[in-house]
Amino acid sequence: MVAARTIQLARRFPGIPGPFIARFTEYWKVYHMLKGDYVETLCWWHQRHGPLIRIGPQTLSVGDPAEVPRIYQTTPLLLKGNMYWGLSAWYRGKNVSGVEGIMDETEHADVKRVIGQAFSWKSVLDYESLIDRATKHFLDIIQEFEDFDMLKWIDFYTFDSMNGIAFSSDLGCMSQGTDVGGTLRTVRLVMSLWTYTVGSPIFFMWAARALSFAIGPSGPLLRLCLDRLRSRTEAQAKITHPDLLDVYLKAQESHPEMFSREKVIGMTLTTLLTGSETTSVNLAWTIYHLLQSPSSLLSLQEELETACLQGELSYPRL
Repeated sequence: MVAARTIQLARRFPGIPGPFIARFTEYWKVYHMLKGDYVETLCWWHQRHGPLIRIGPQTLSVGDPAEVPRIYQTTPLLLKGNMYWGLSAWYRGKNVSGVEGIMDETEHADVKRVIGQAFSWKSVLDYESLIDRATKHFLDIIQEFEDFDMLKWIDFYTFDSMNGIAFSSDLGCMSQGTDVGGTLRTVRLVMSLWTYTVGSPIFFMWAARALSFAIGPSGPLLRLCLDRLRSRTEAQAKITHPDLLDVYLKAQESHPEMFSREKVIGMTLTTLLTGSETTSVNLAWTIYHLLQSPSSLLSLQEELETACLQGELSYPRL
C-alpha cells in the first residue's frame, strides 16, 4: 500500500517540473524554510523552469502574477490544500478561523461576500489616515535617535499600525519603545511555528485546538483582542474612523448565524498576526534592497519628492 501510494503521488502533475523529493513529501519546503533560503530557492526554480513549479505531492507554486485573480476569487478555481489546516484559529476548542483558515469552500465564499469589501482597494485607502498617524509618530520618535535598531522599530511601527487599522488605537510599542506585554514575541513565536505546519498541517491543527483549552484568554494576543472587543461592545466606545473591528461587528449584527462573538475574536486575532508580521517583513526587505541599490533609492526619492510637491501624497500634508 505504501508503494502504491508513493507511485500515485509521484504521477500527479505529470510534466510539471520541481524538486524530485517534492513529489512525495512537503518537507522539501520545511527544510528550506528552516534553512532560510526558501524564497531564493523557489525563485531559482521559477526562473529556470517557468511559472508552474511542483513544491509538494499535491501543491504547485504559481509564479505568474496574472494568474492571481483567477486563483484567488470568490468562486474558487482551485480548492485549498491541507497546508491551510495549519492556519486554523481556535478559541476554547472552537474553530474561529478568519478567511485564510476557513477550509469549507462554501463558508469561505459566504464570509468573503460579507466582509470582502473591507479589503478592497478603496477600503484600504480609507485606512490610510490611520497609517499616516502611525507613520508621523514613528518619524517623530526616530528623529530623536543618533542611531537605532531598524528591525526592532519596524516591528513596533507595523504592530502599532495594524492596531490602528484593527482597533483605531495603538498598543504603545512606539511610545514606550518596547514589546508591550510580550505581544510581539508571541507573534514571532506563532509565525515560527506556522513554518512547521507545512509538513504536518493536520497534526498542528489538532495541537492548536488542544492548546486553546489550556491557554484560554490568557495569551497576550487573545487578551488584547478580548479587551478591545469588550471596550467596544460593553462601554460602547466611540470611534472616529471605521476600522476592521467595526467591520466584523457589523457583519455579526447583520449575519449572526455566520459571525459569532468567538468568530469576531478569531478574525481580529488573525488580522493582527498575519497583518503585522507580513508588513514588517516586507517593509524591512524593501528597505534592505533599496539600501543595496543606490540608483533605485535615488529614483524612489525623486518620485516621492515630485509627488509631494504636486500635492499627490496623503502624508506629509503640505
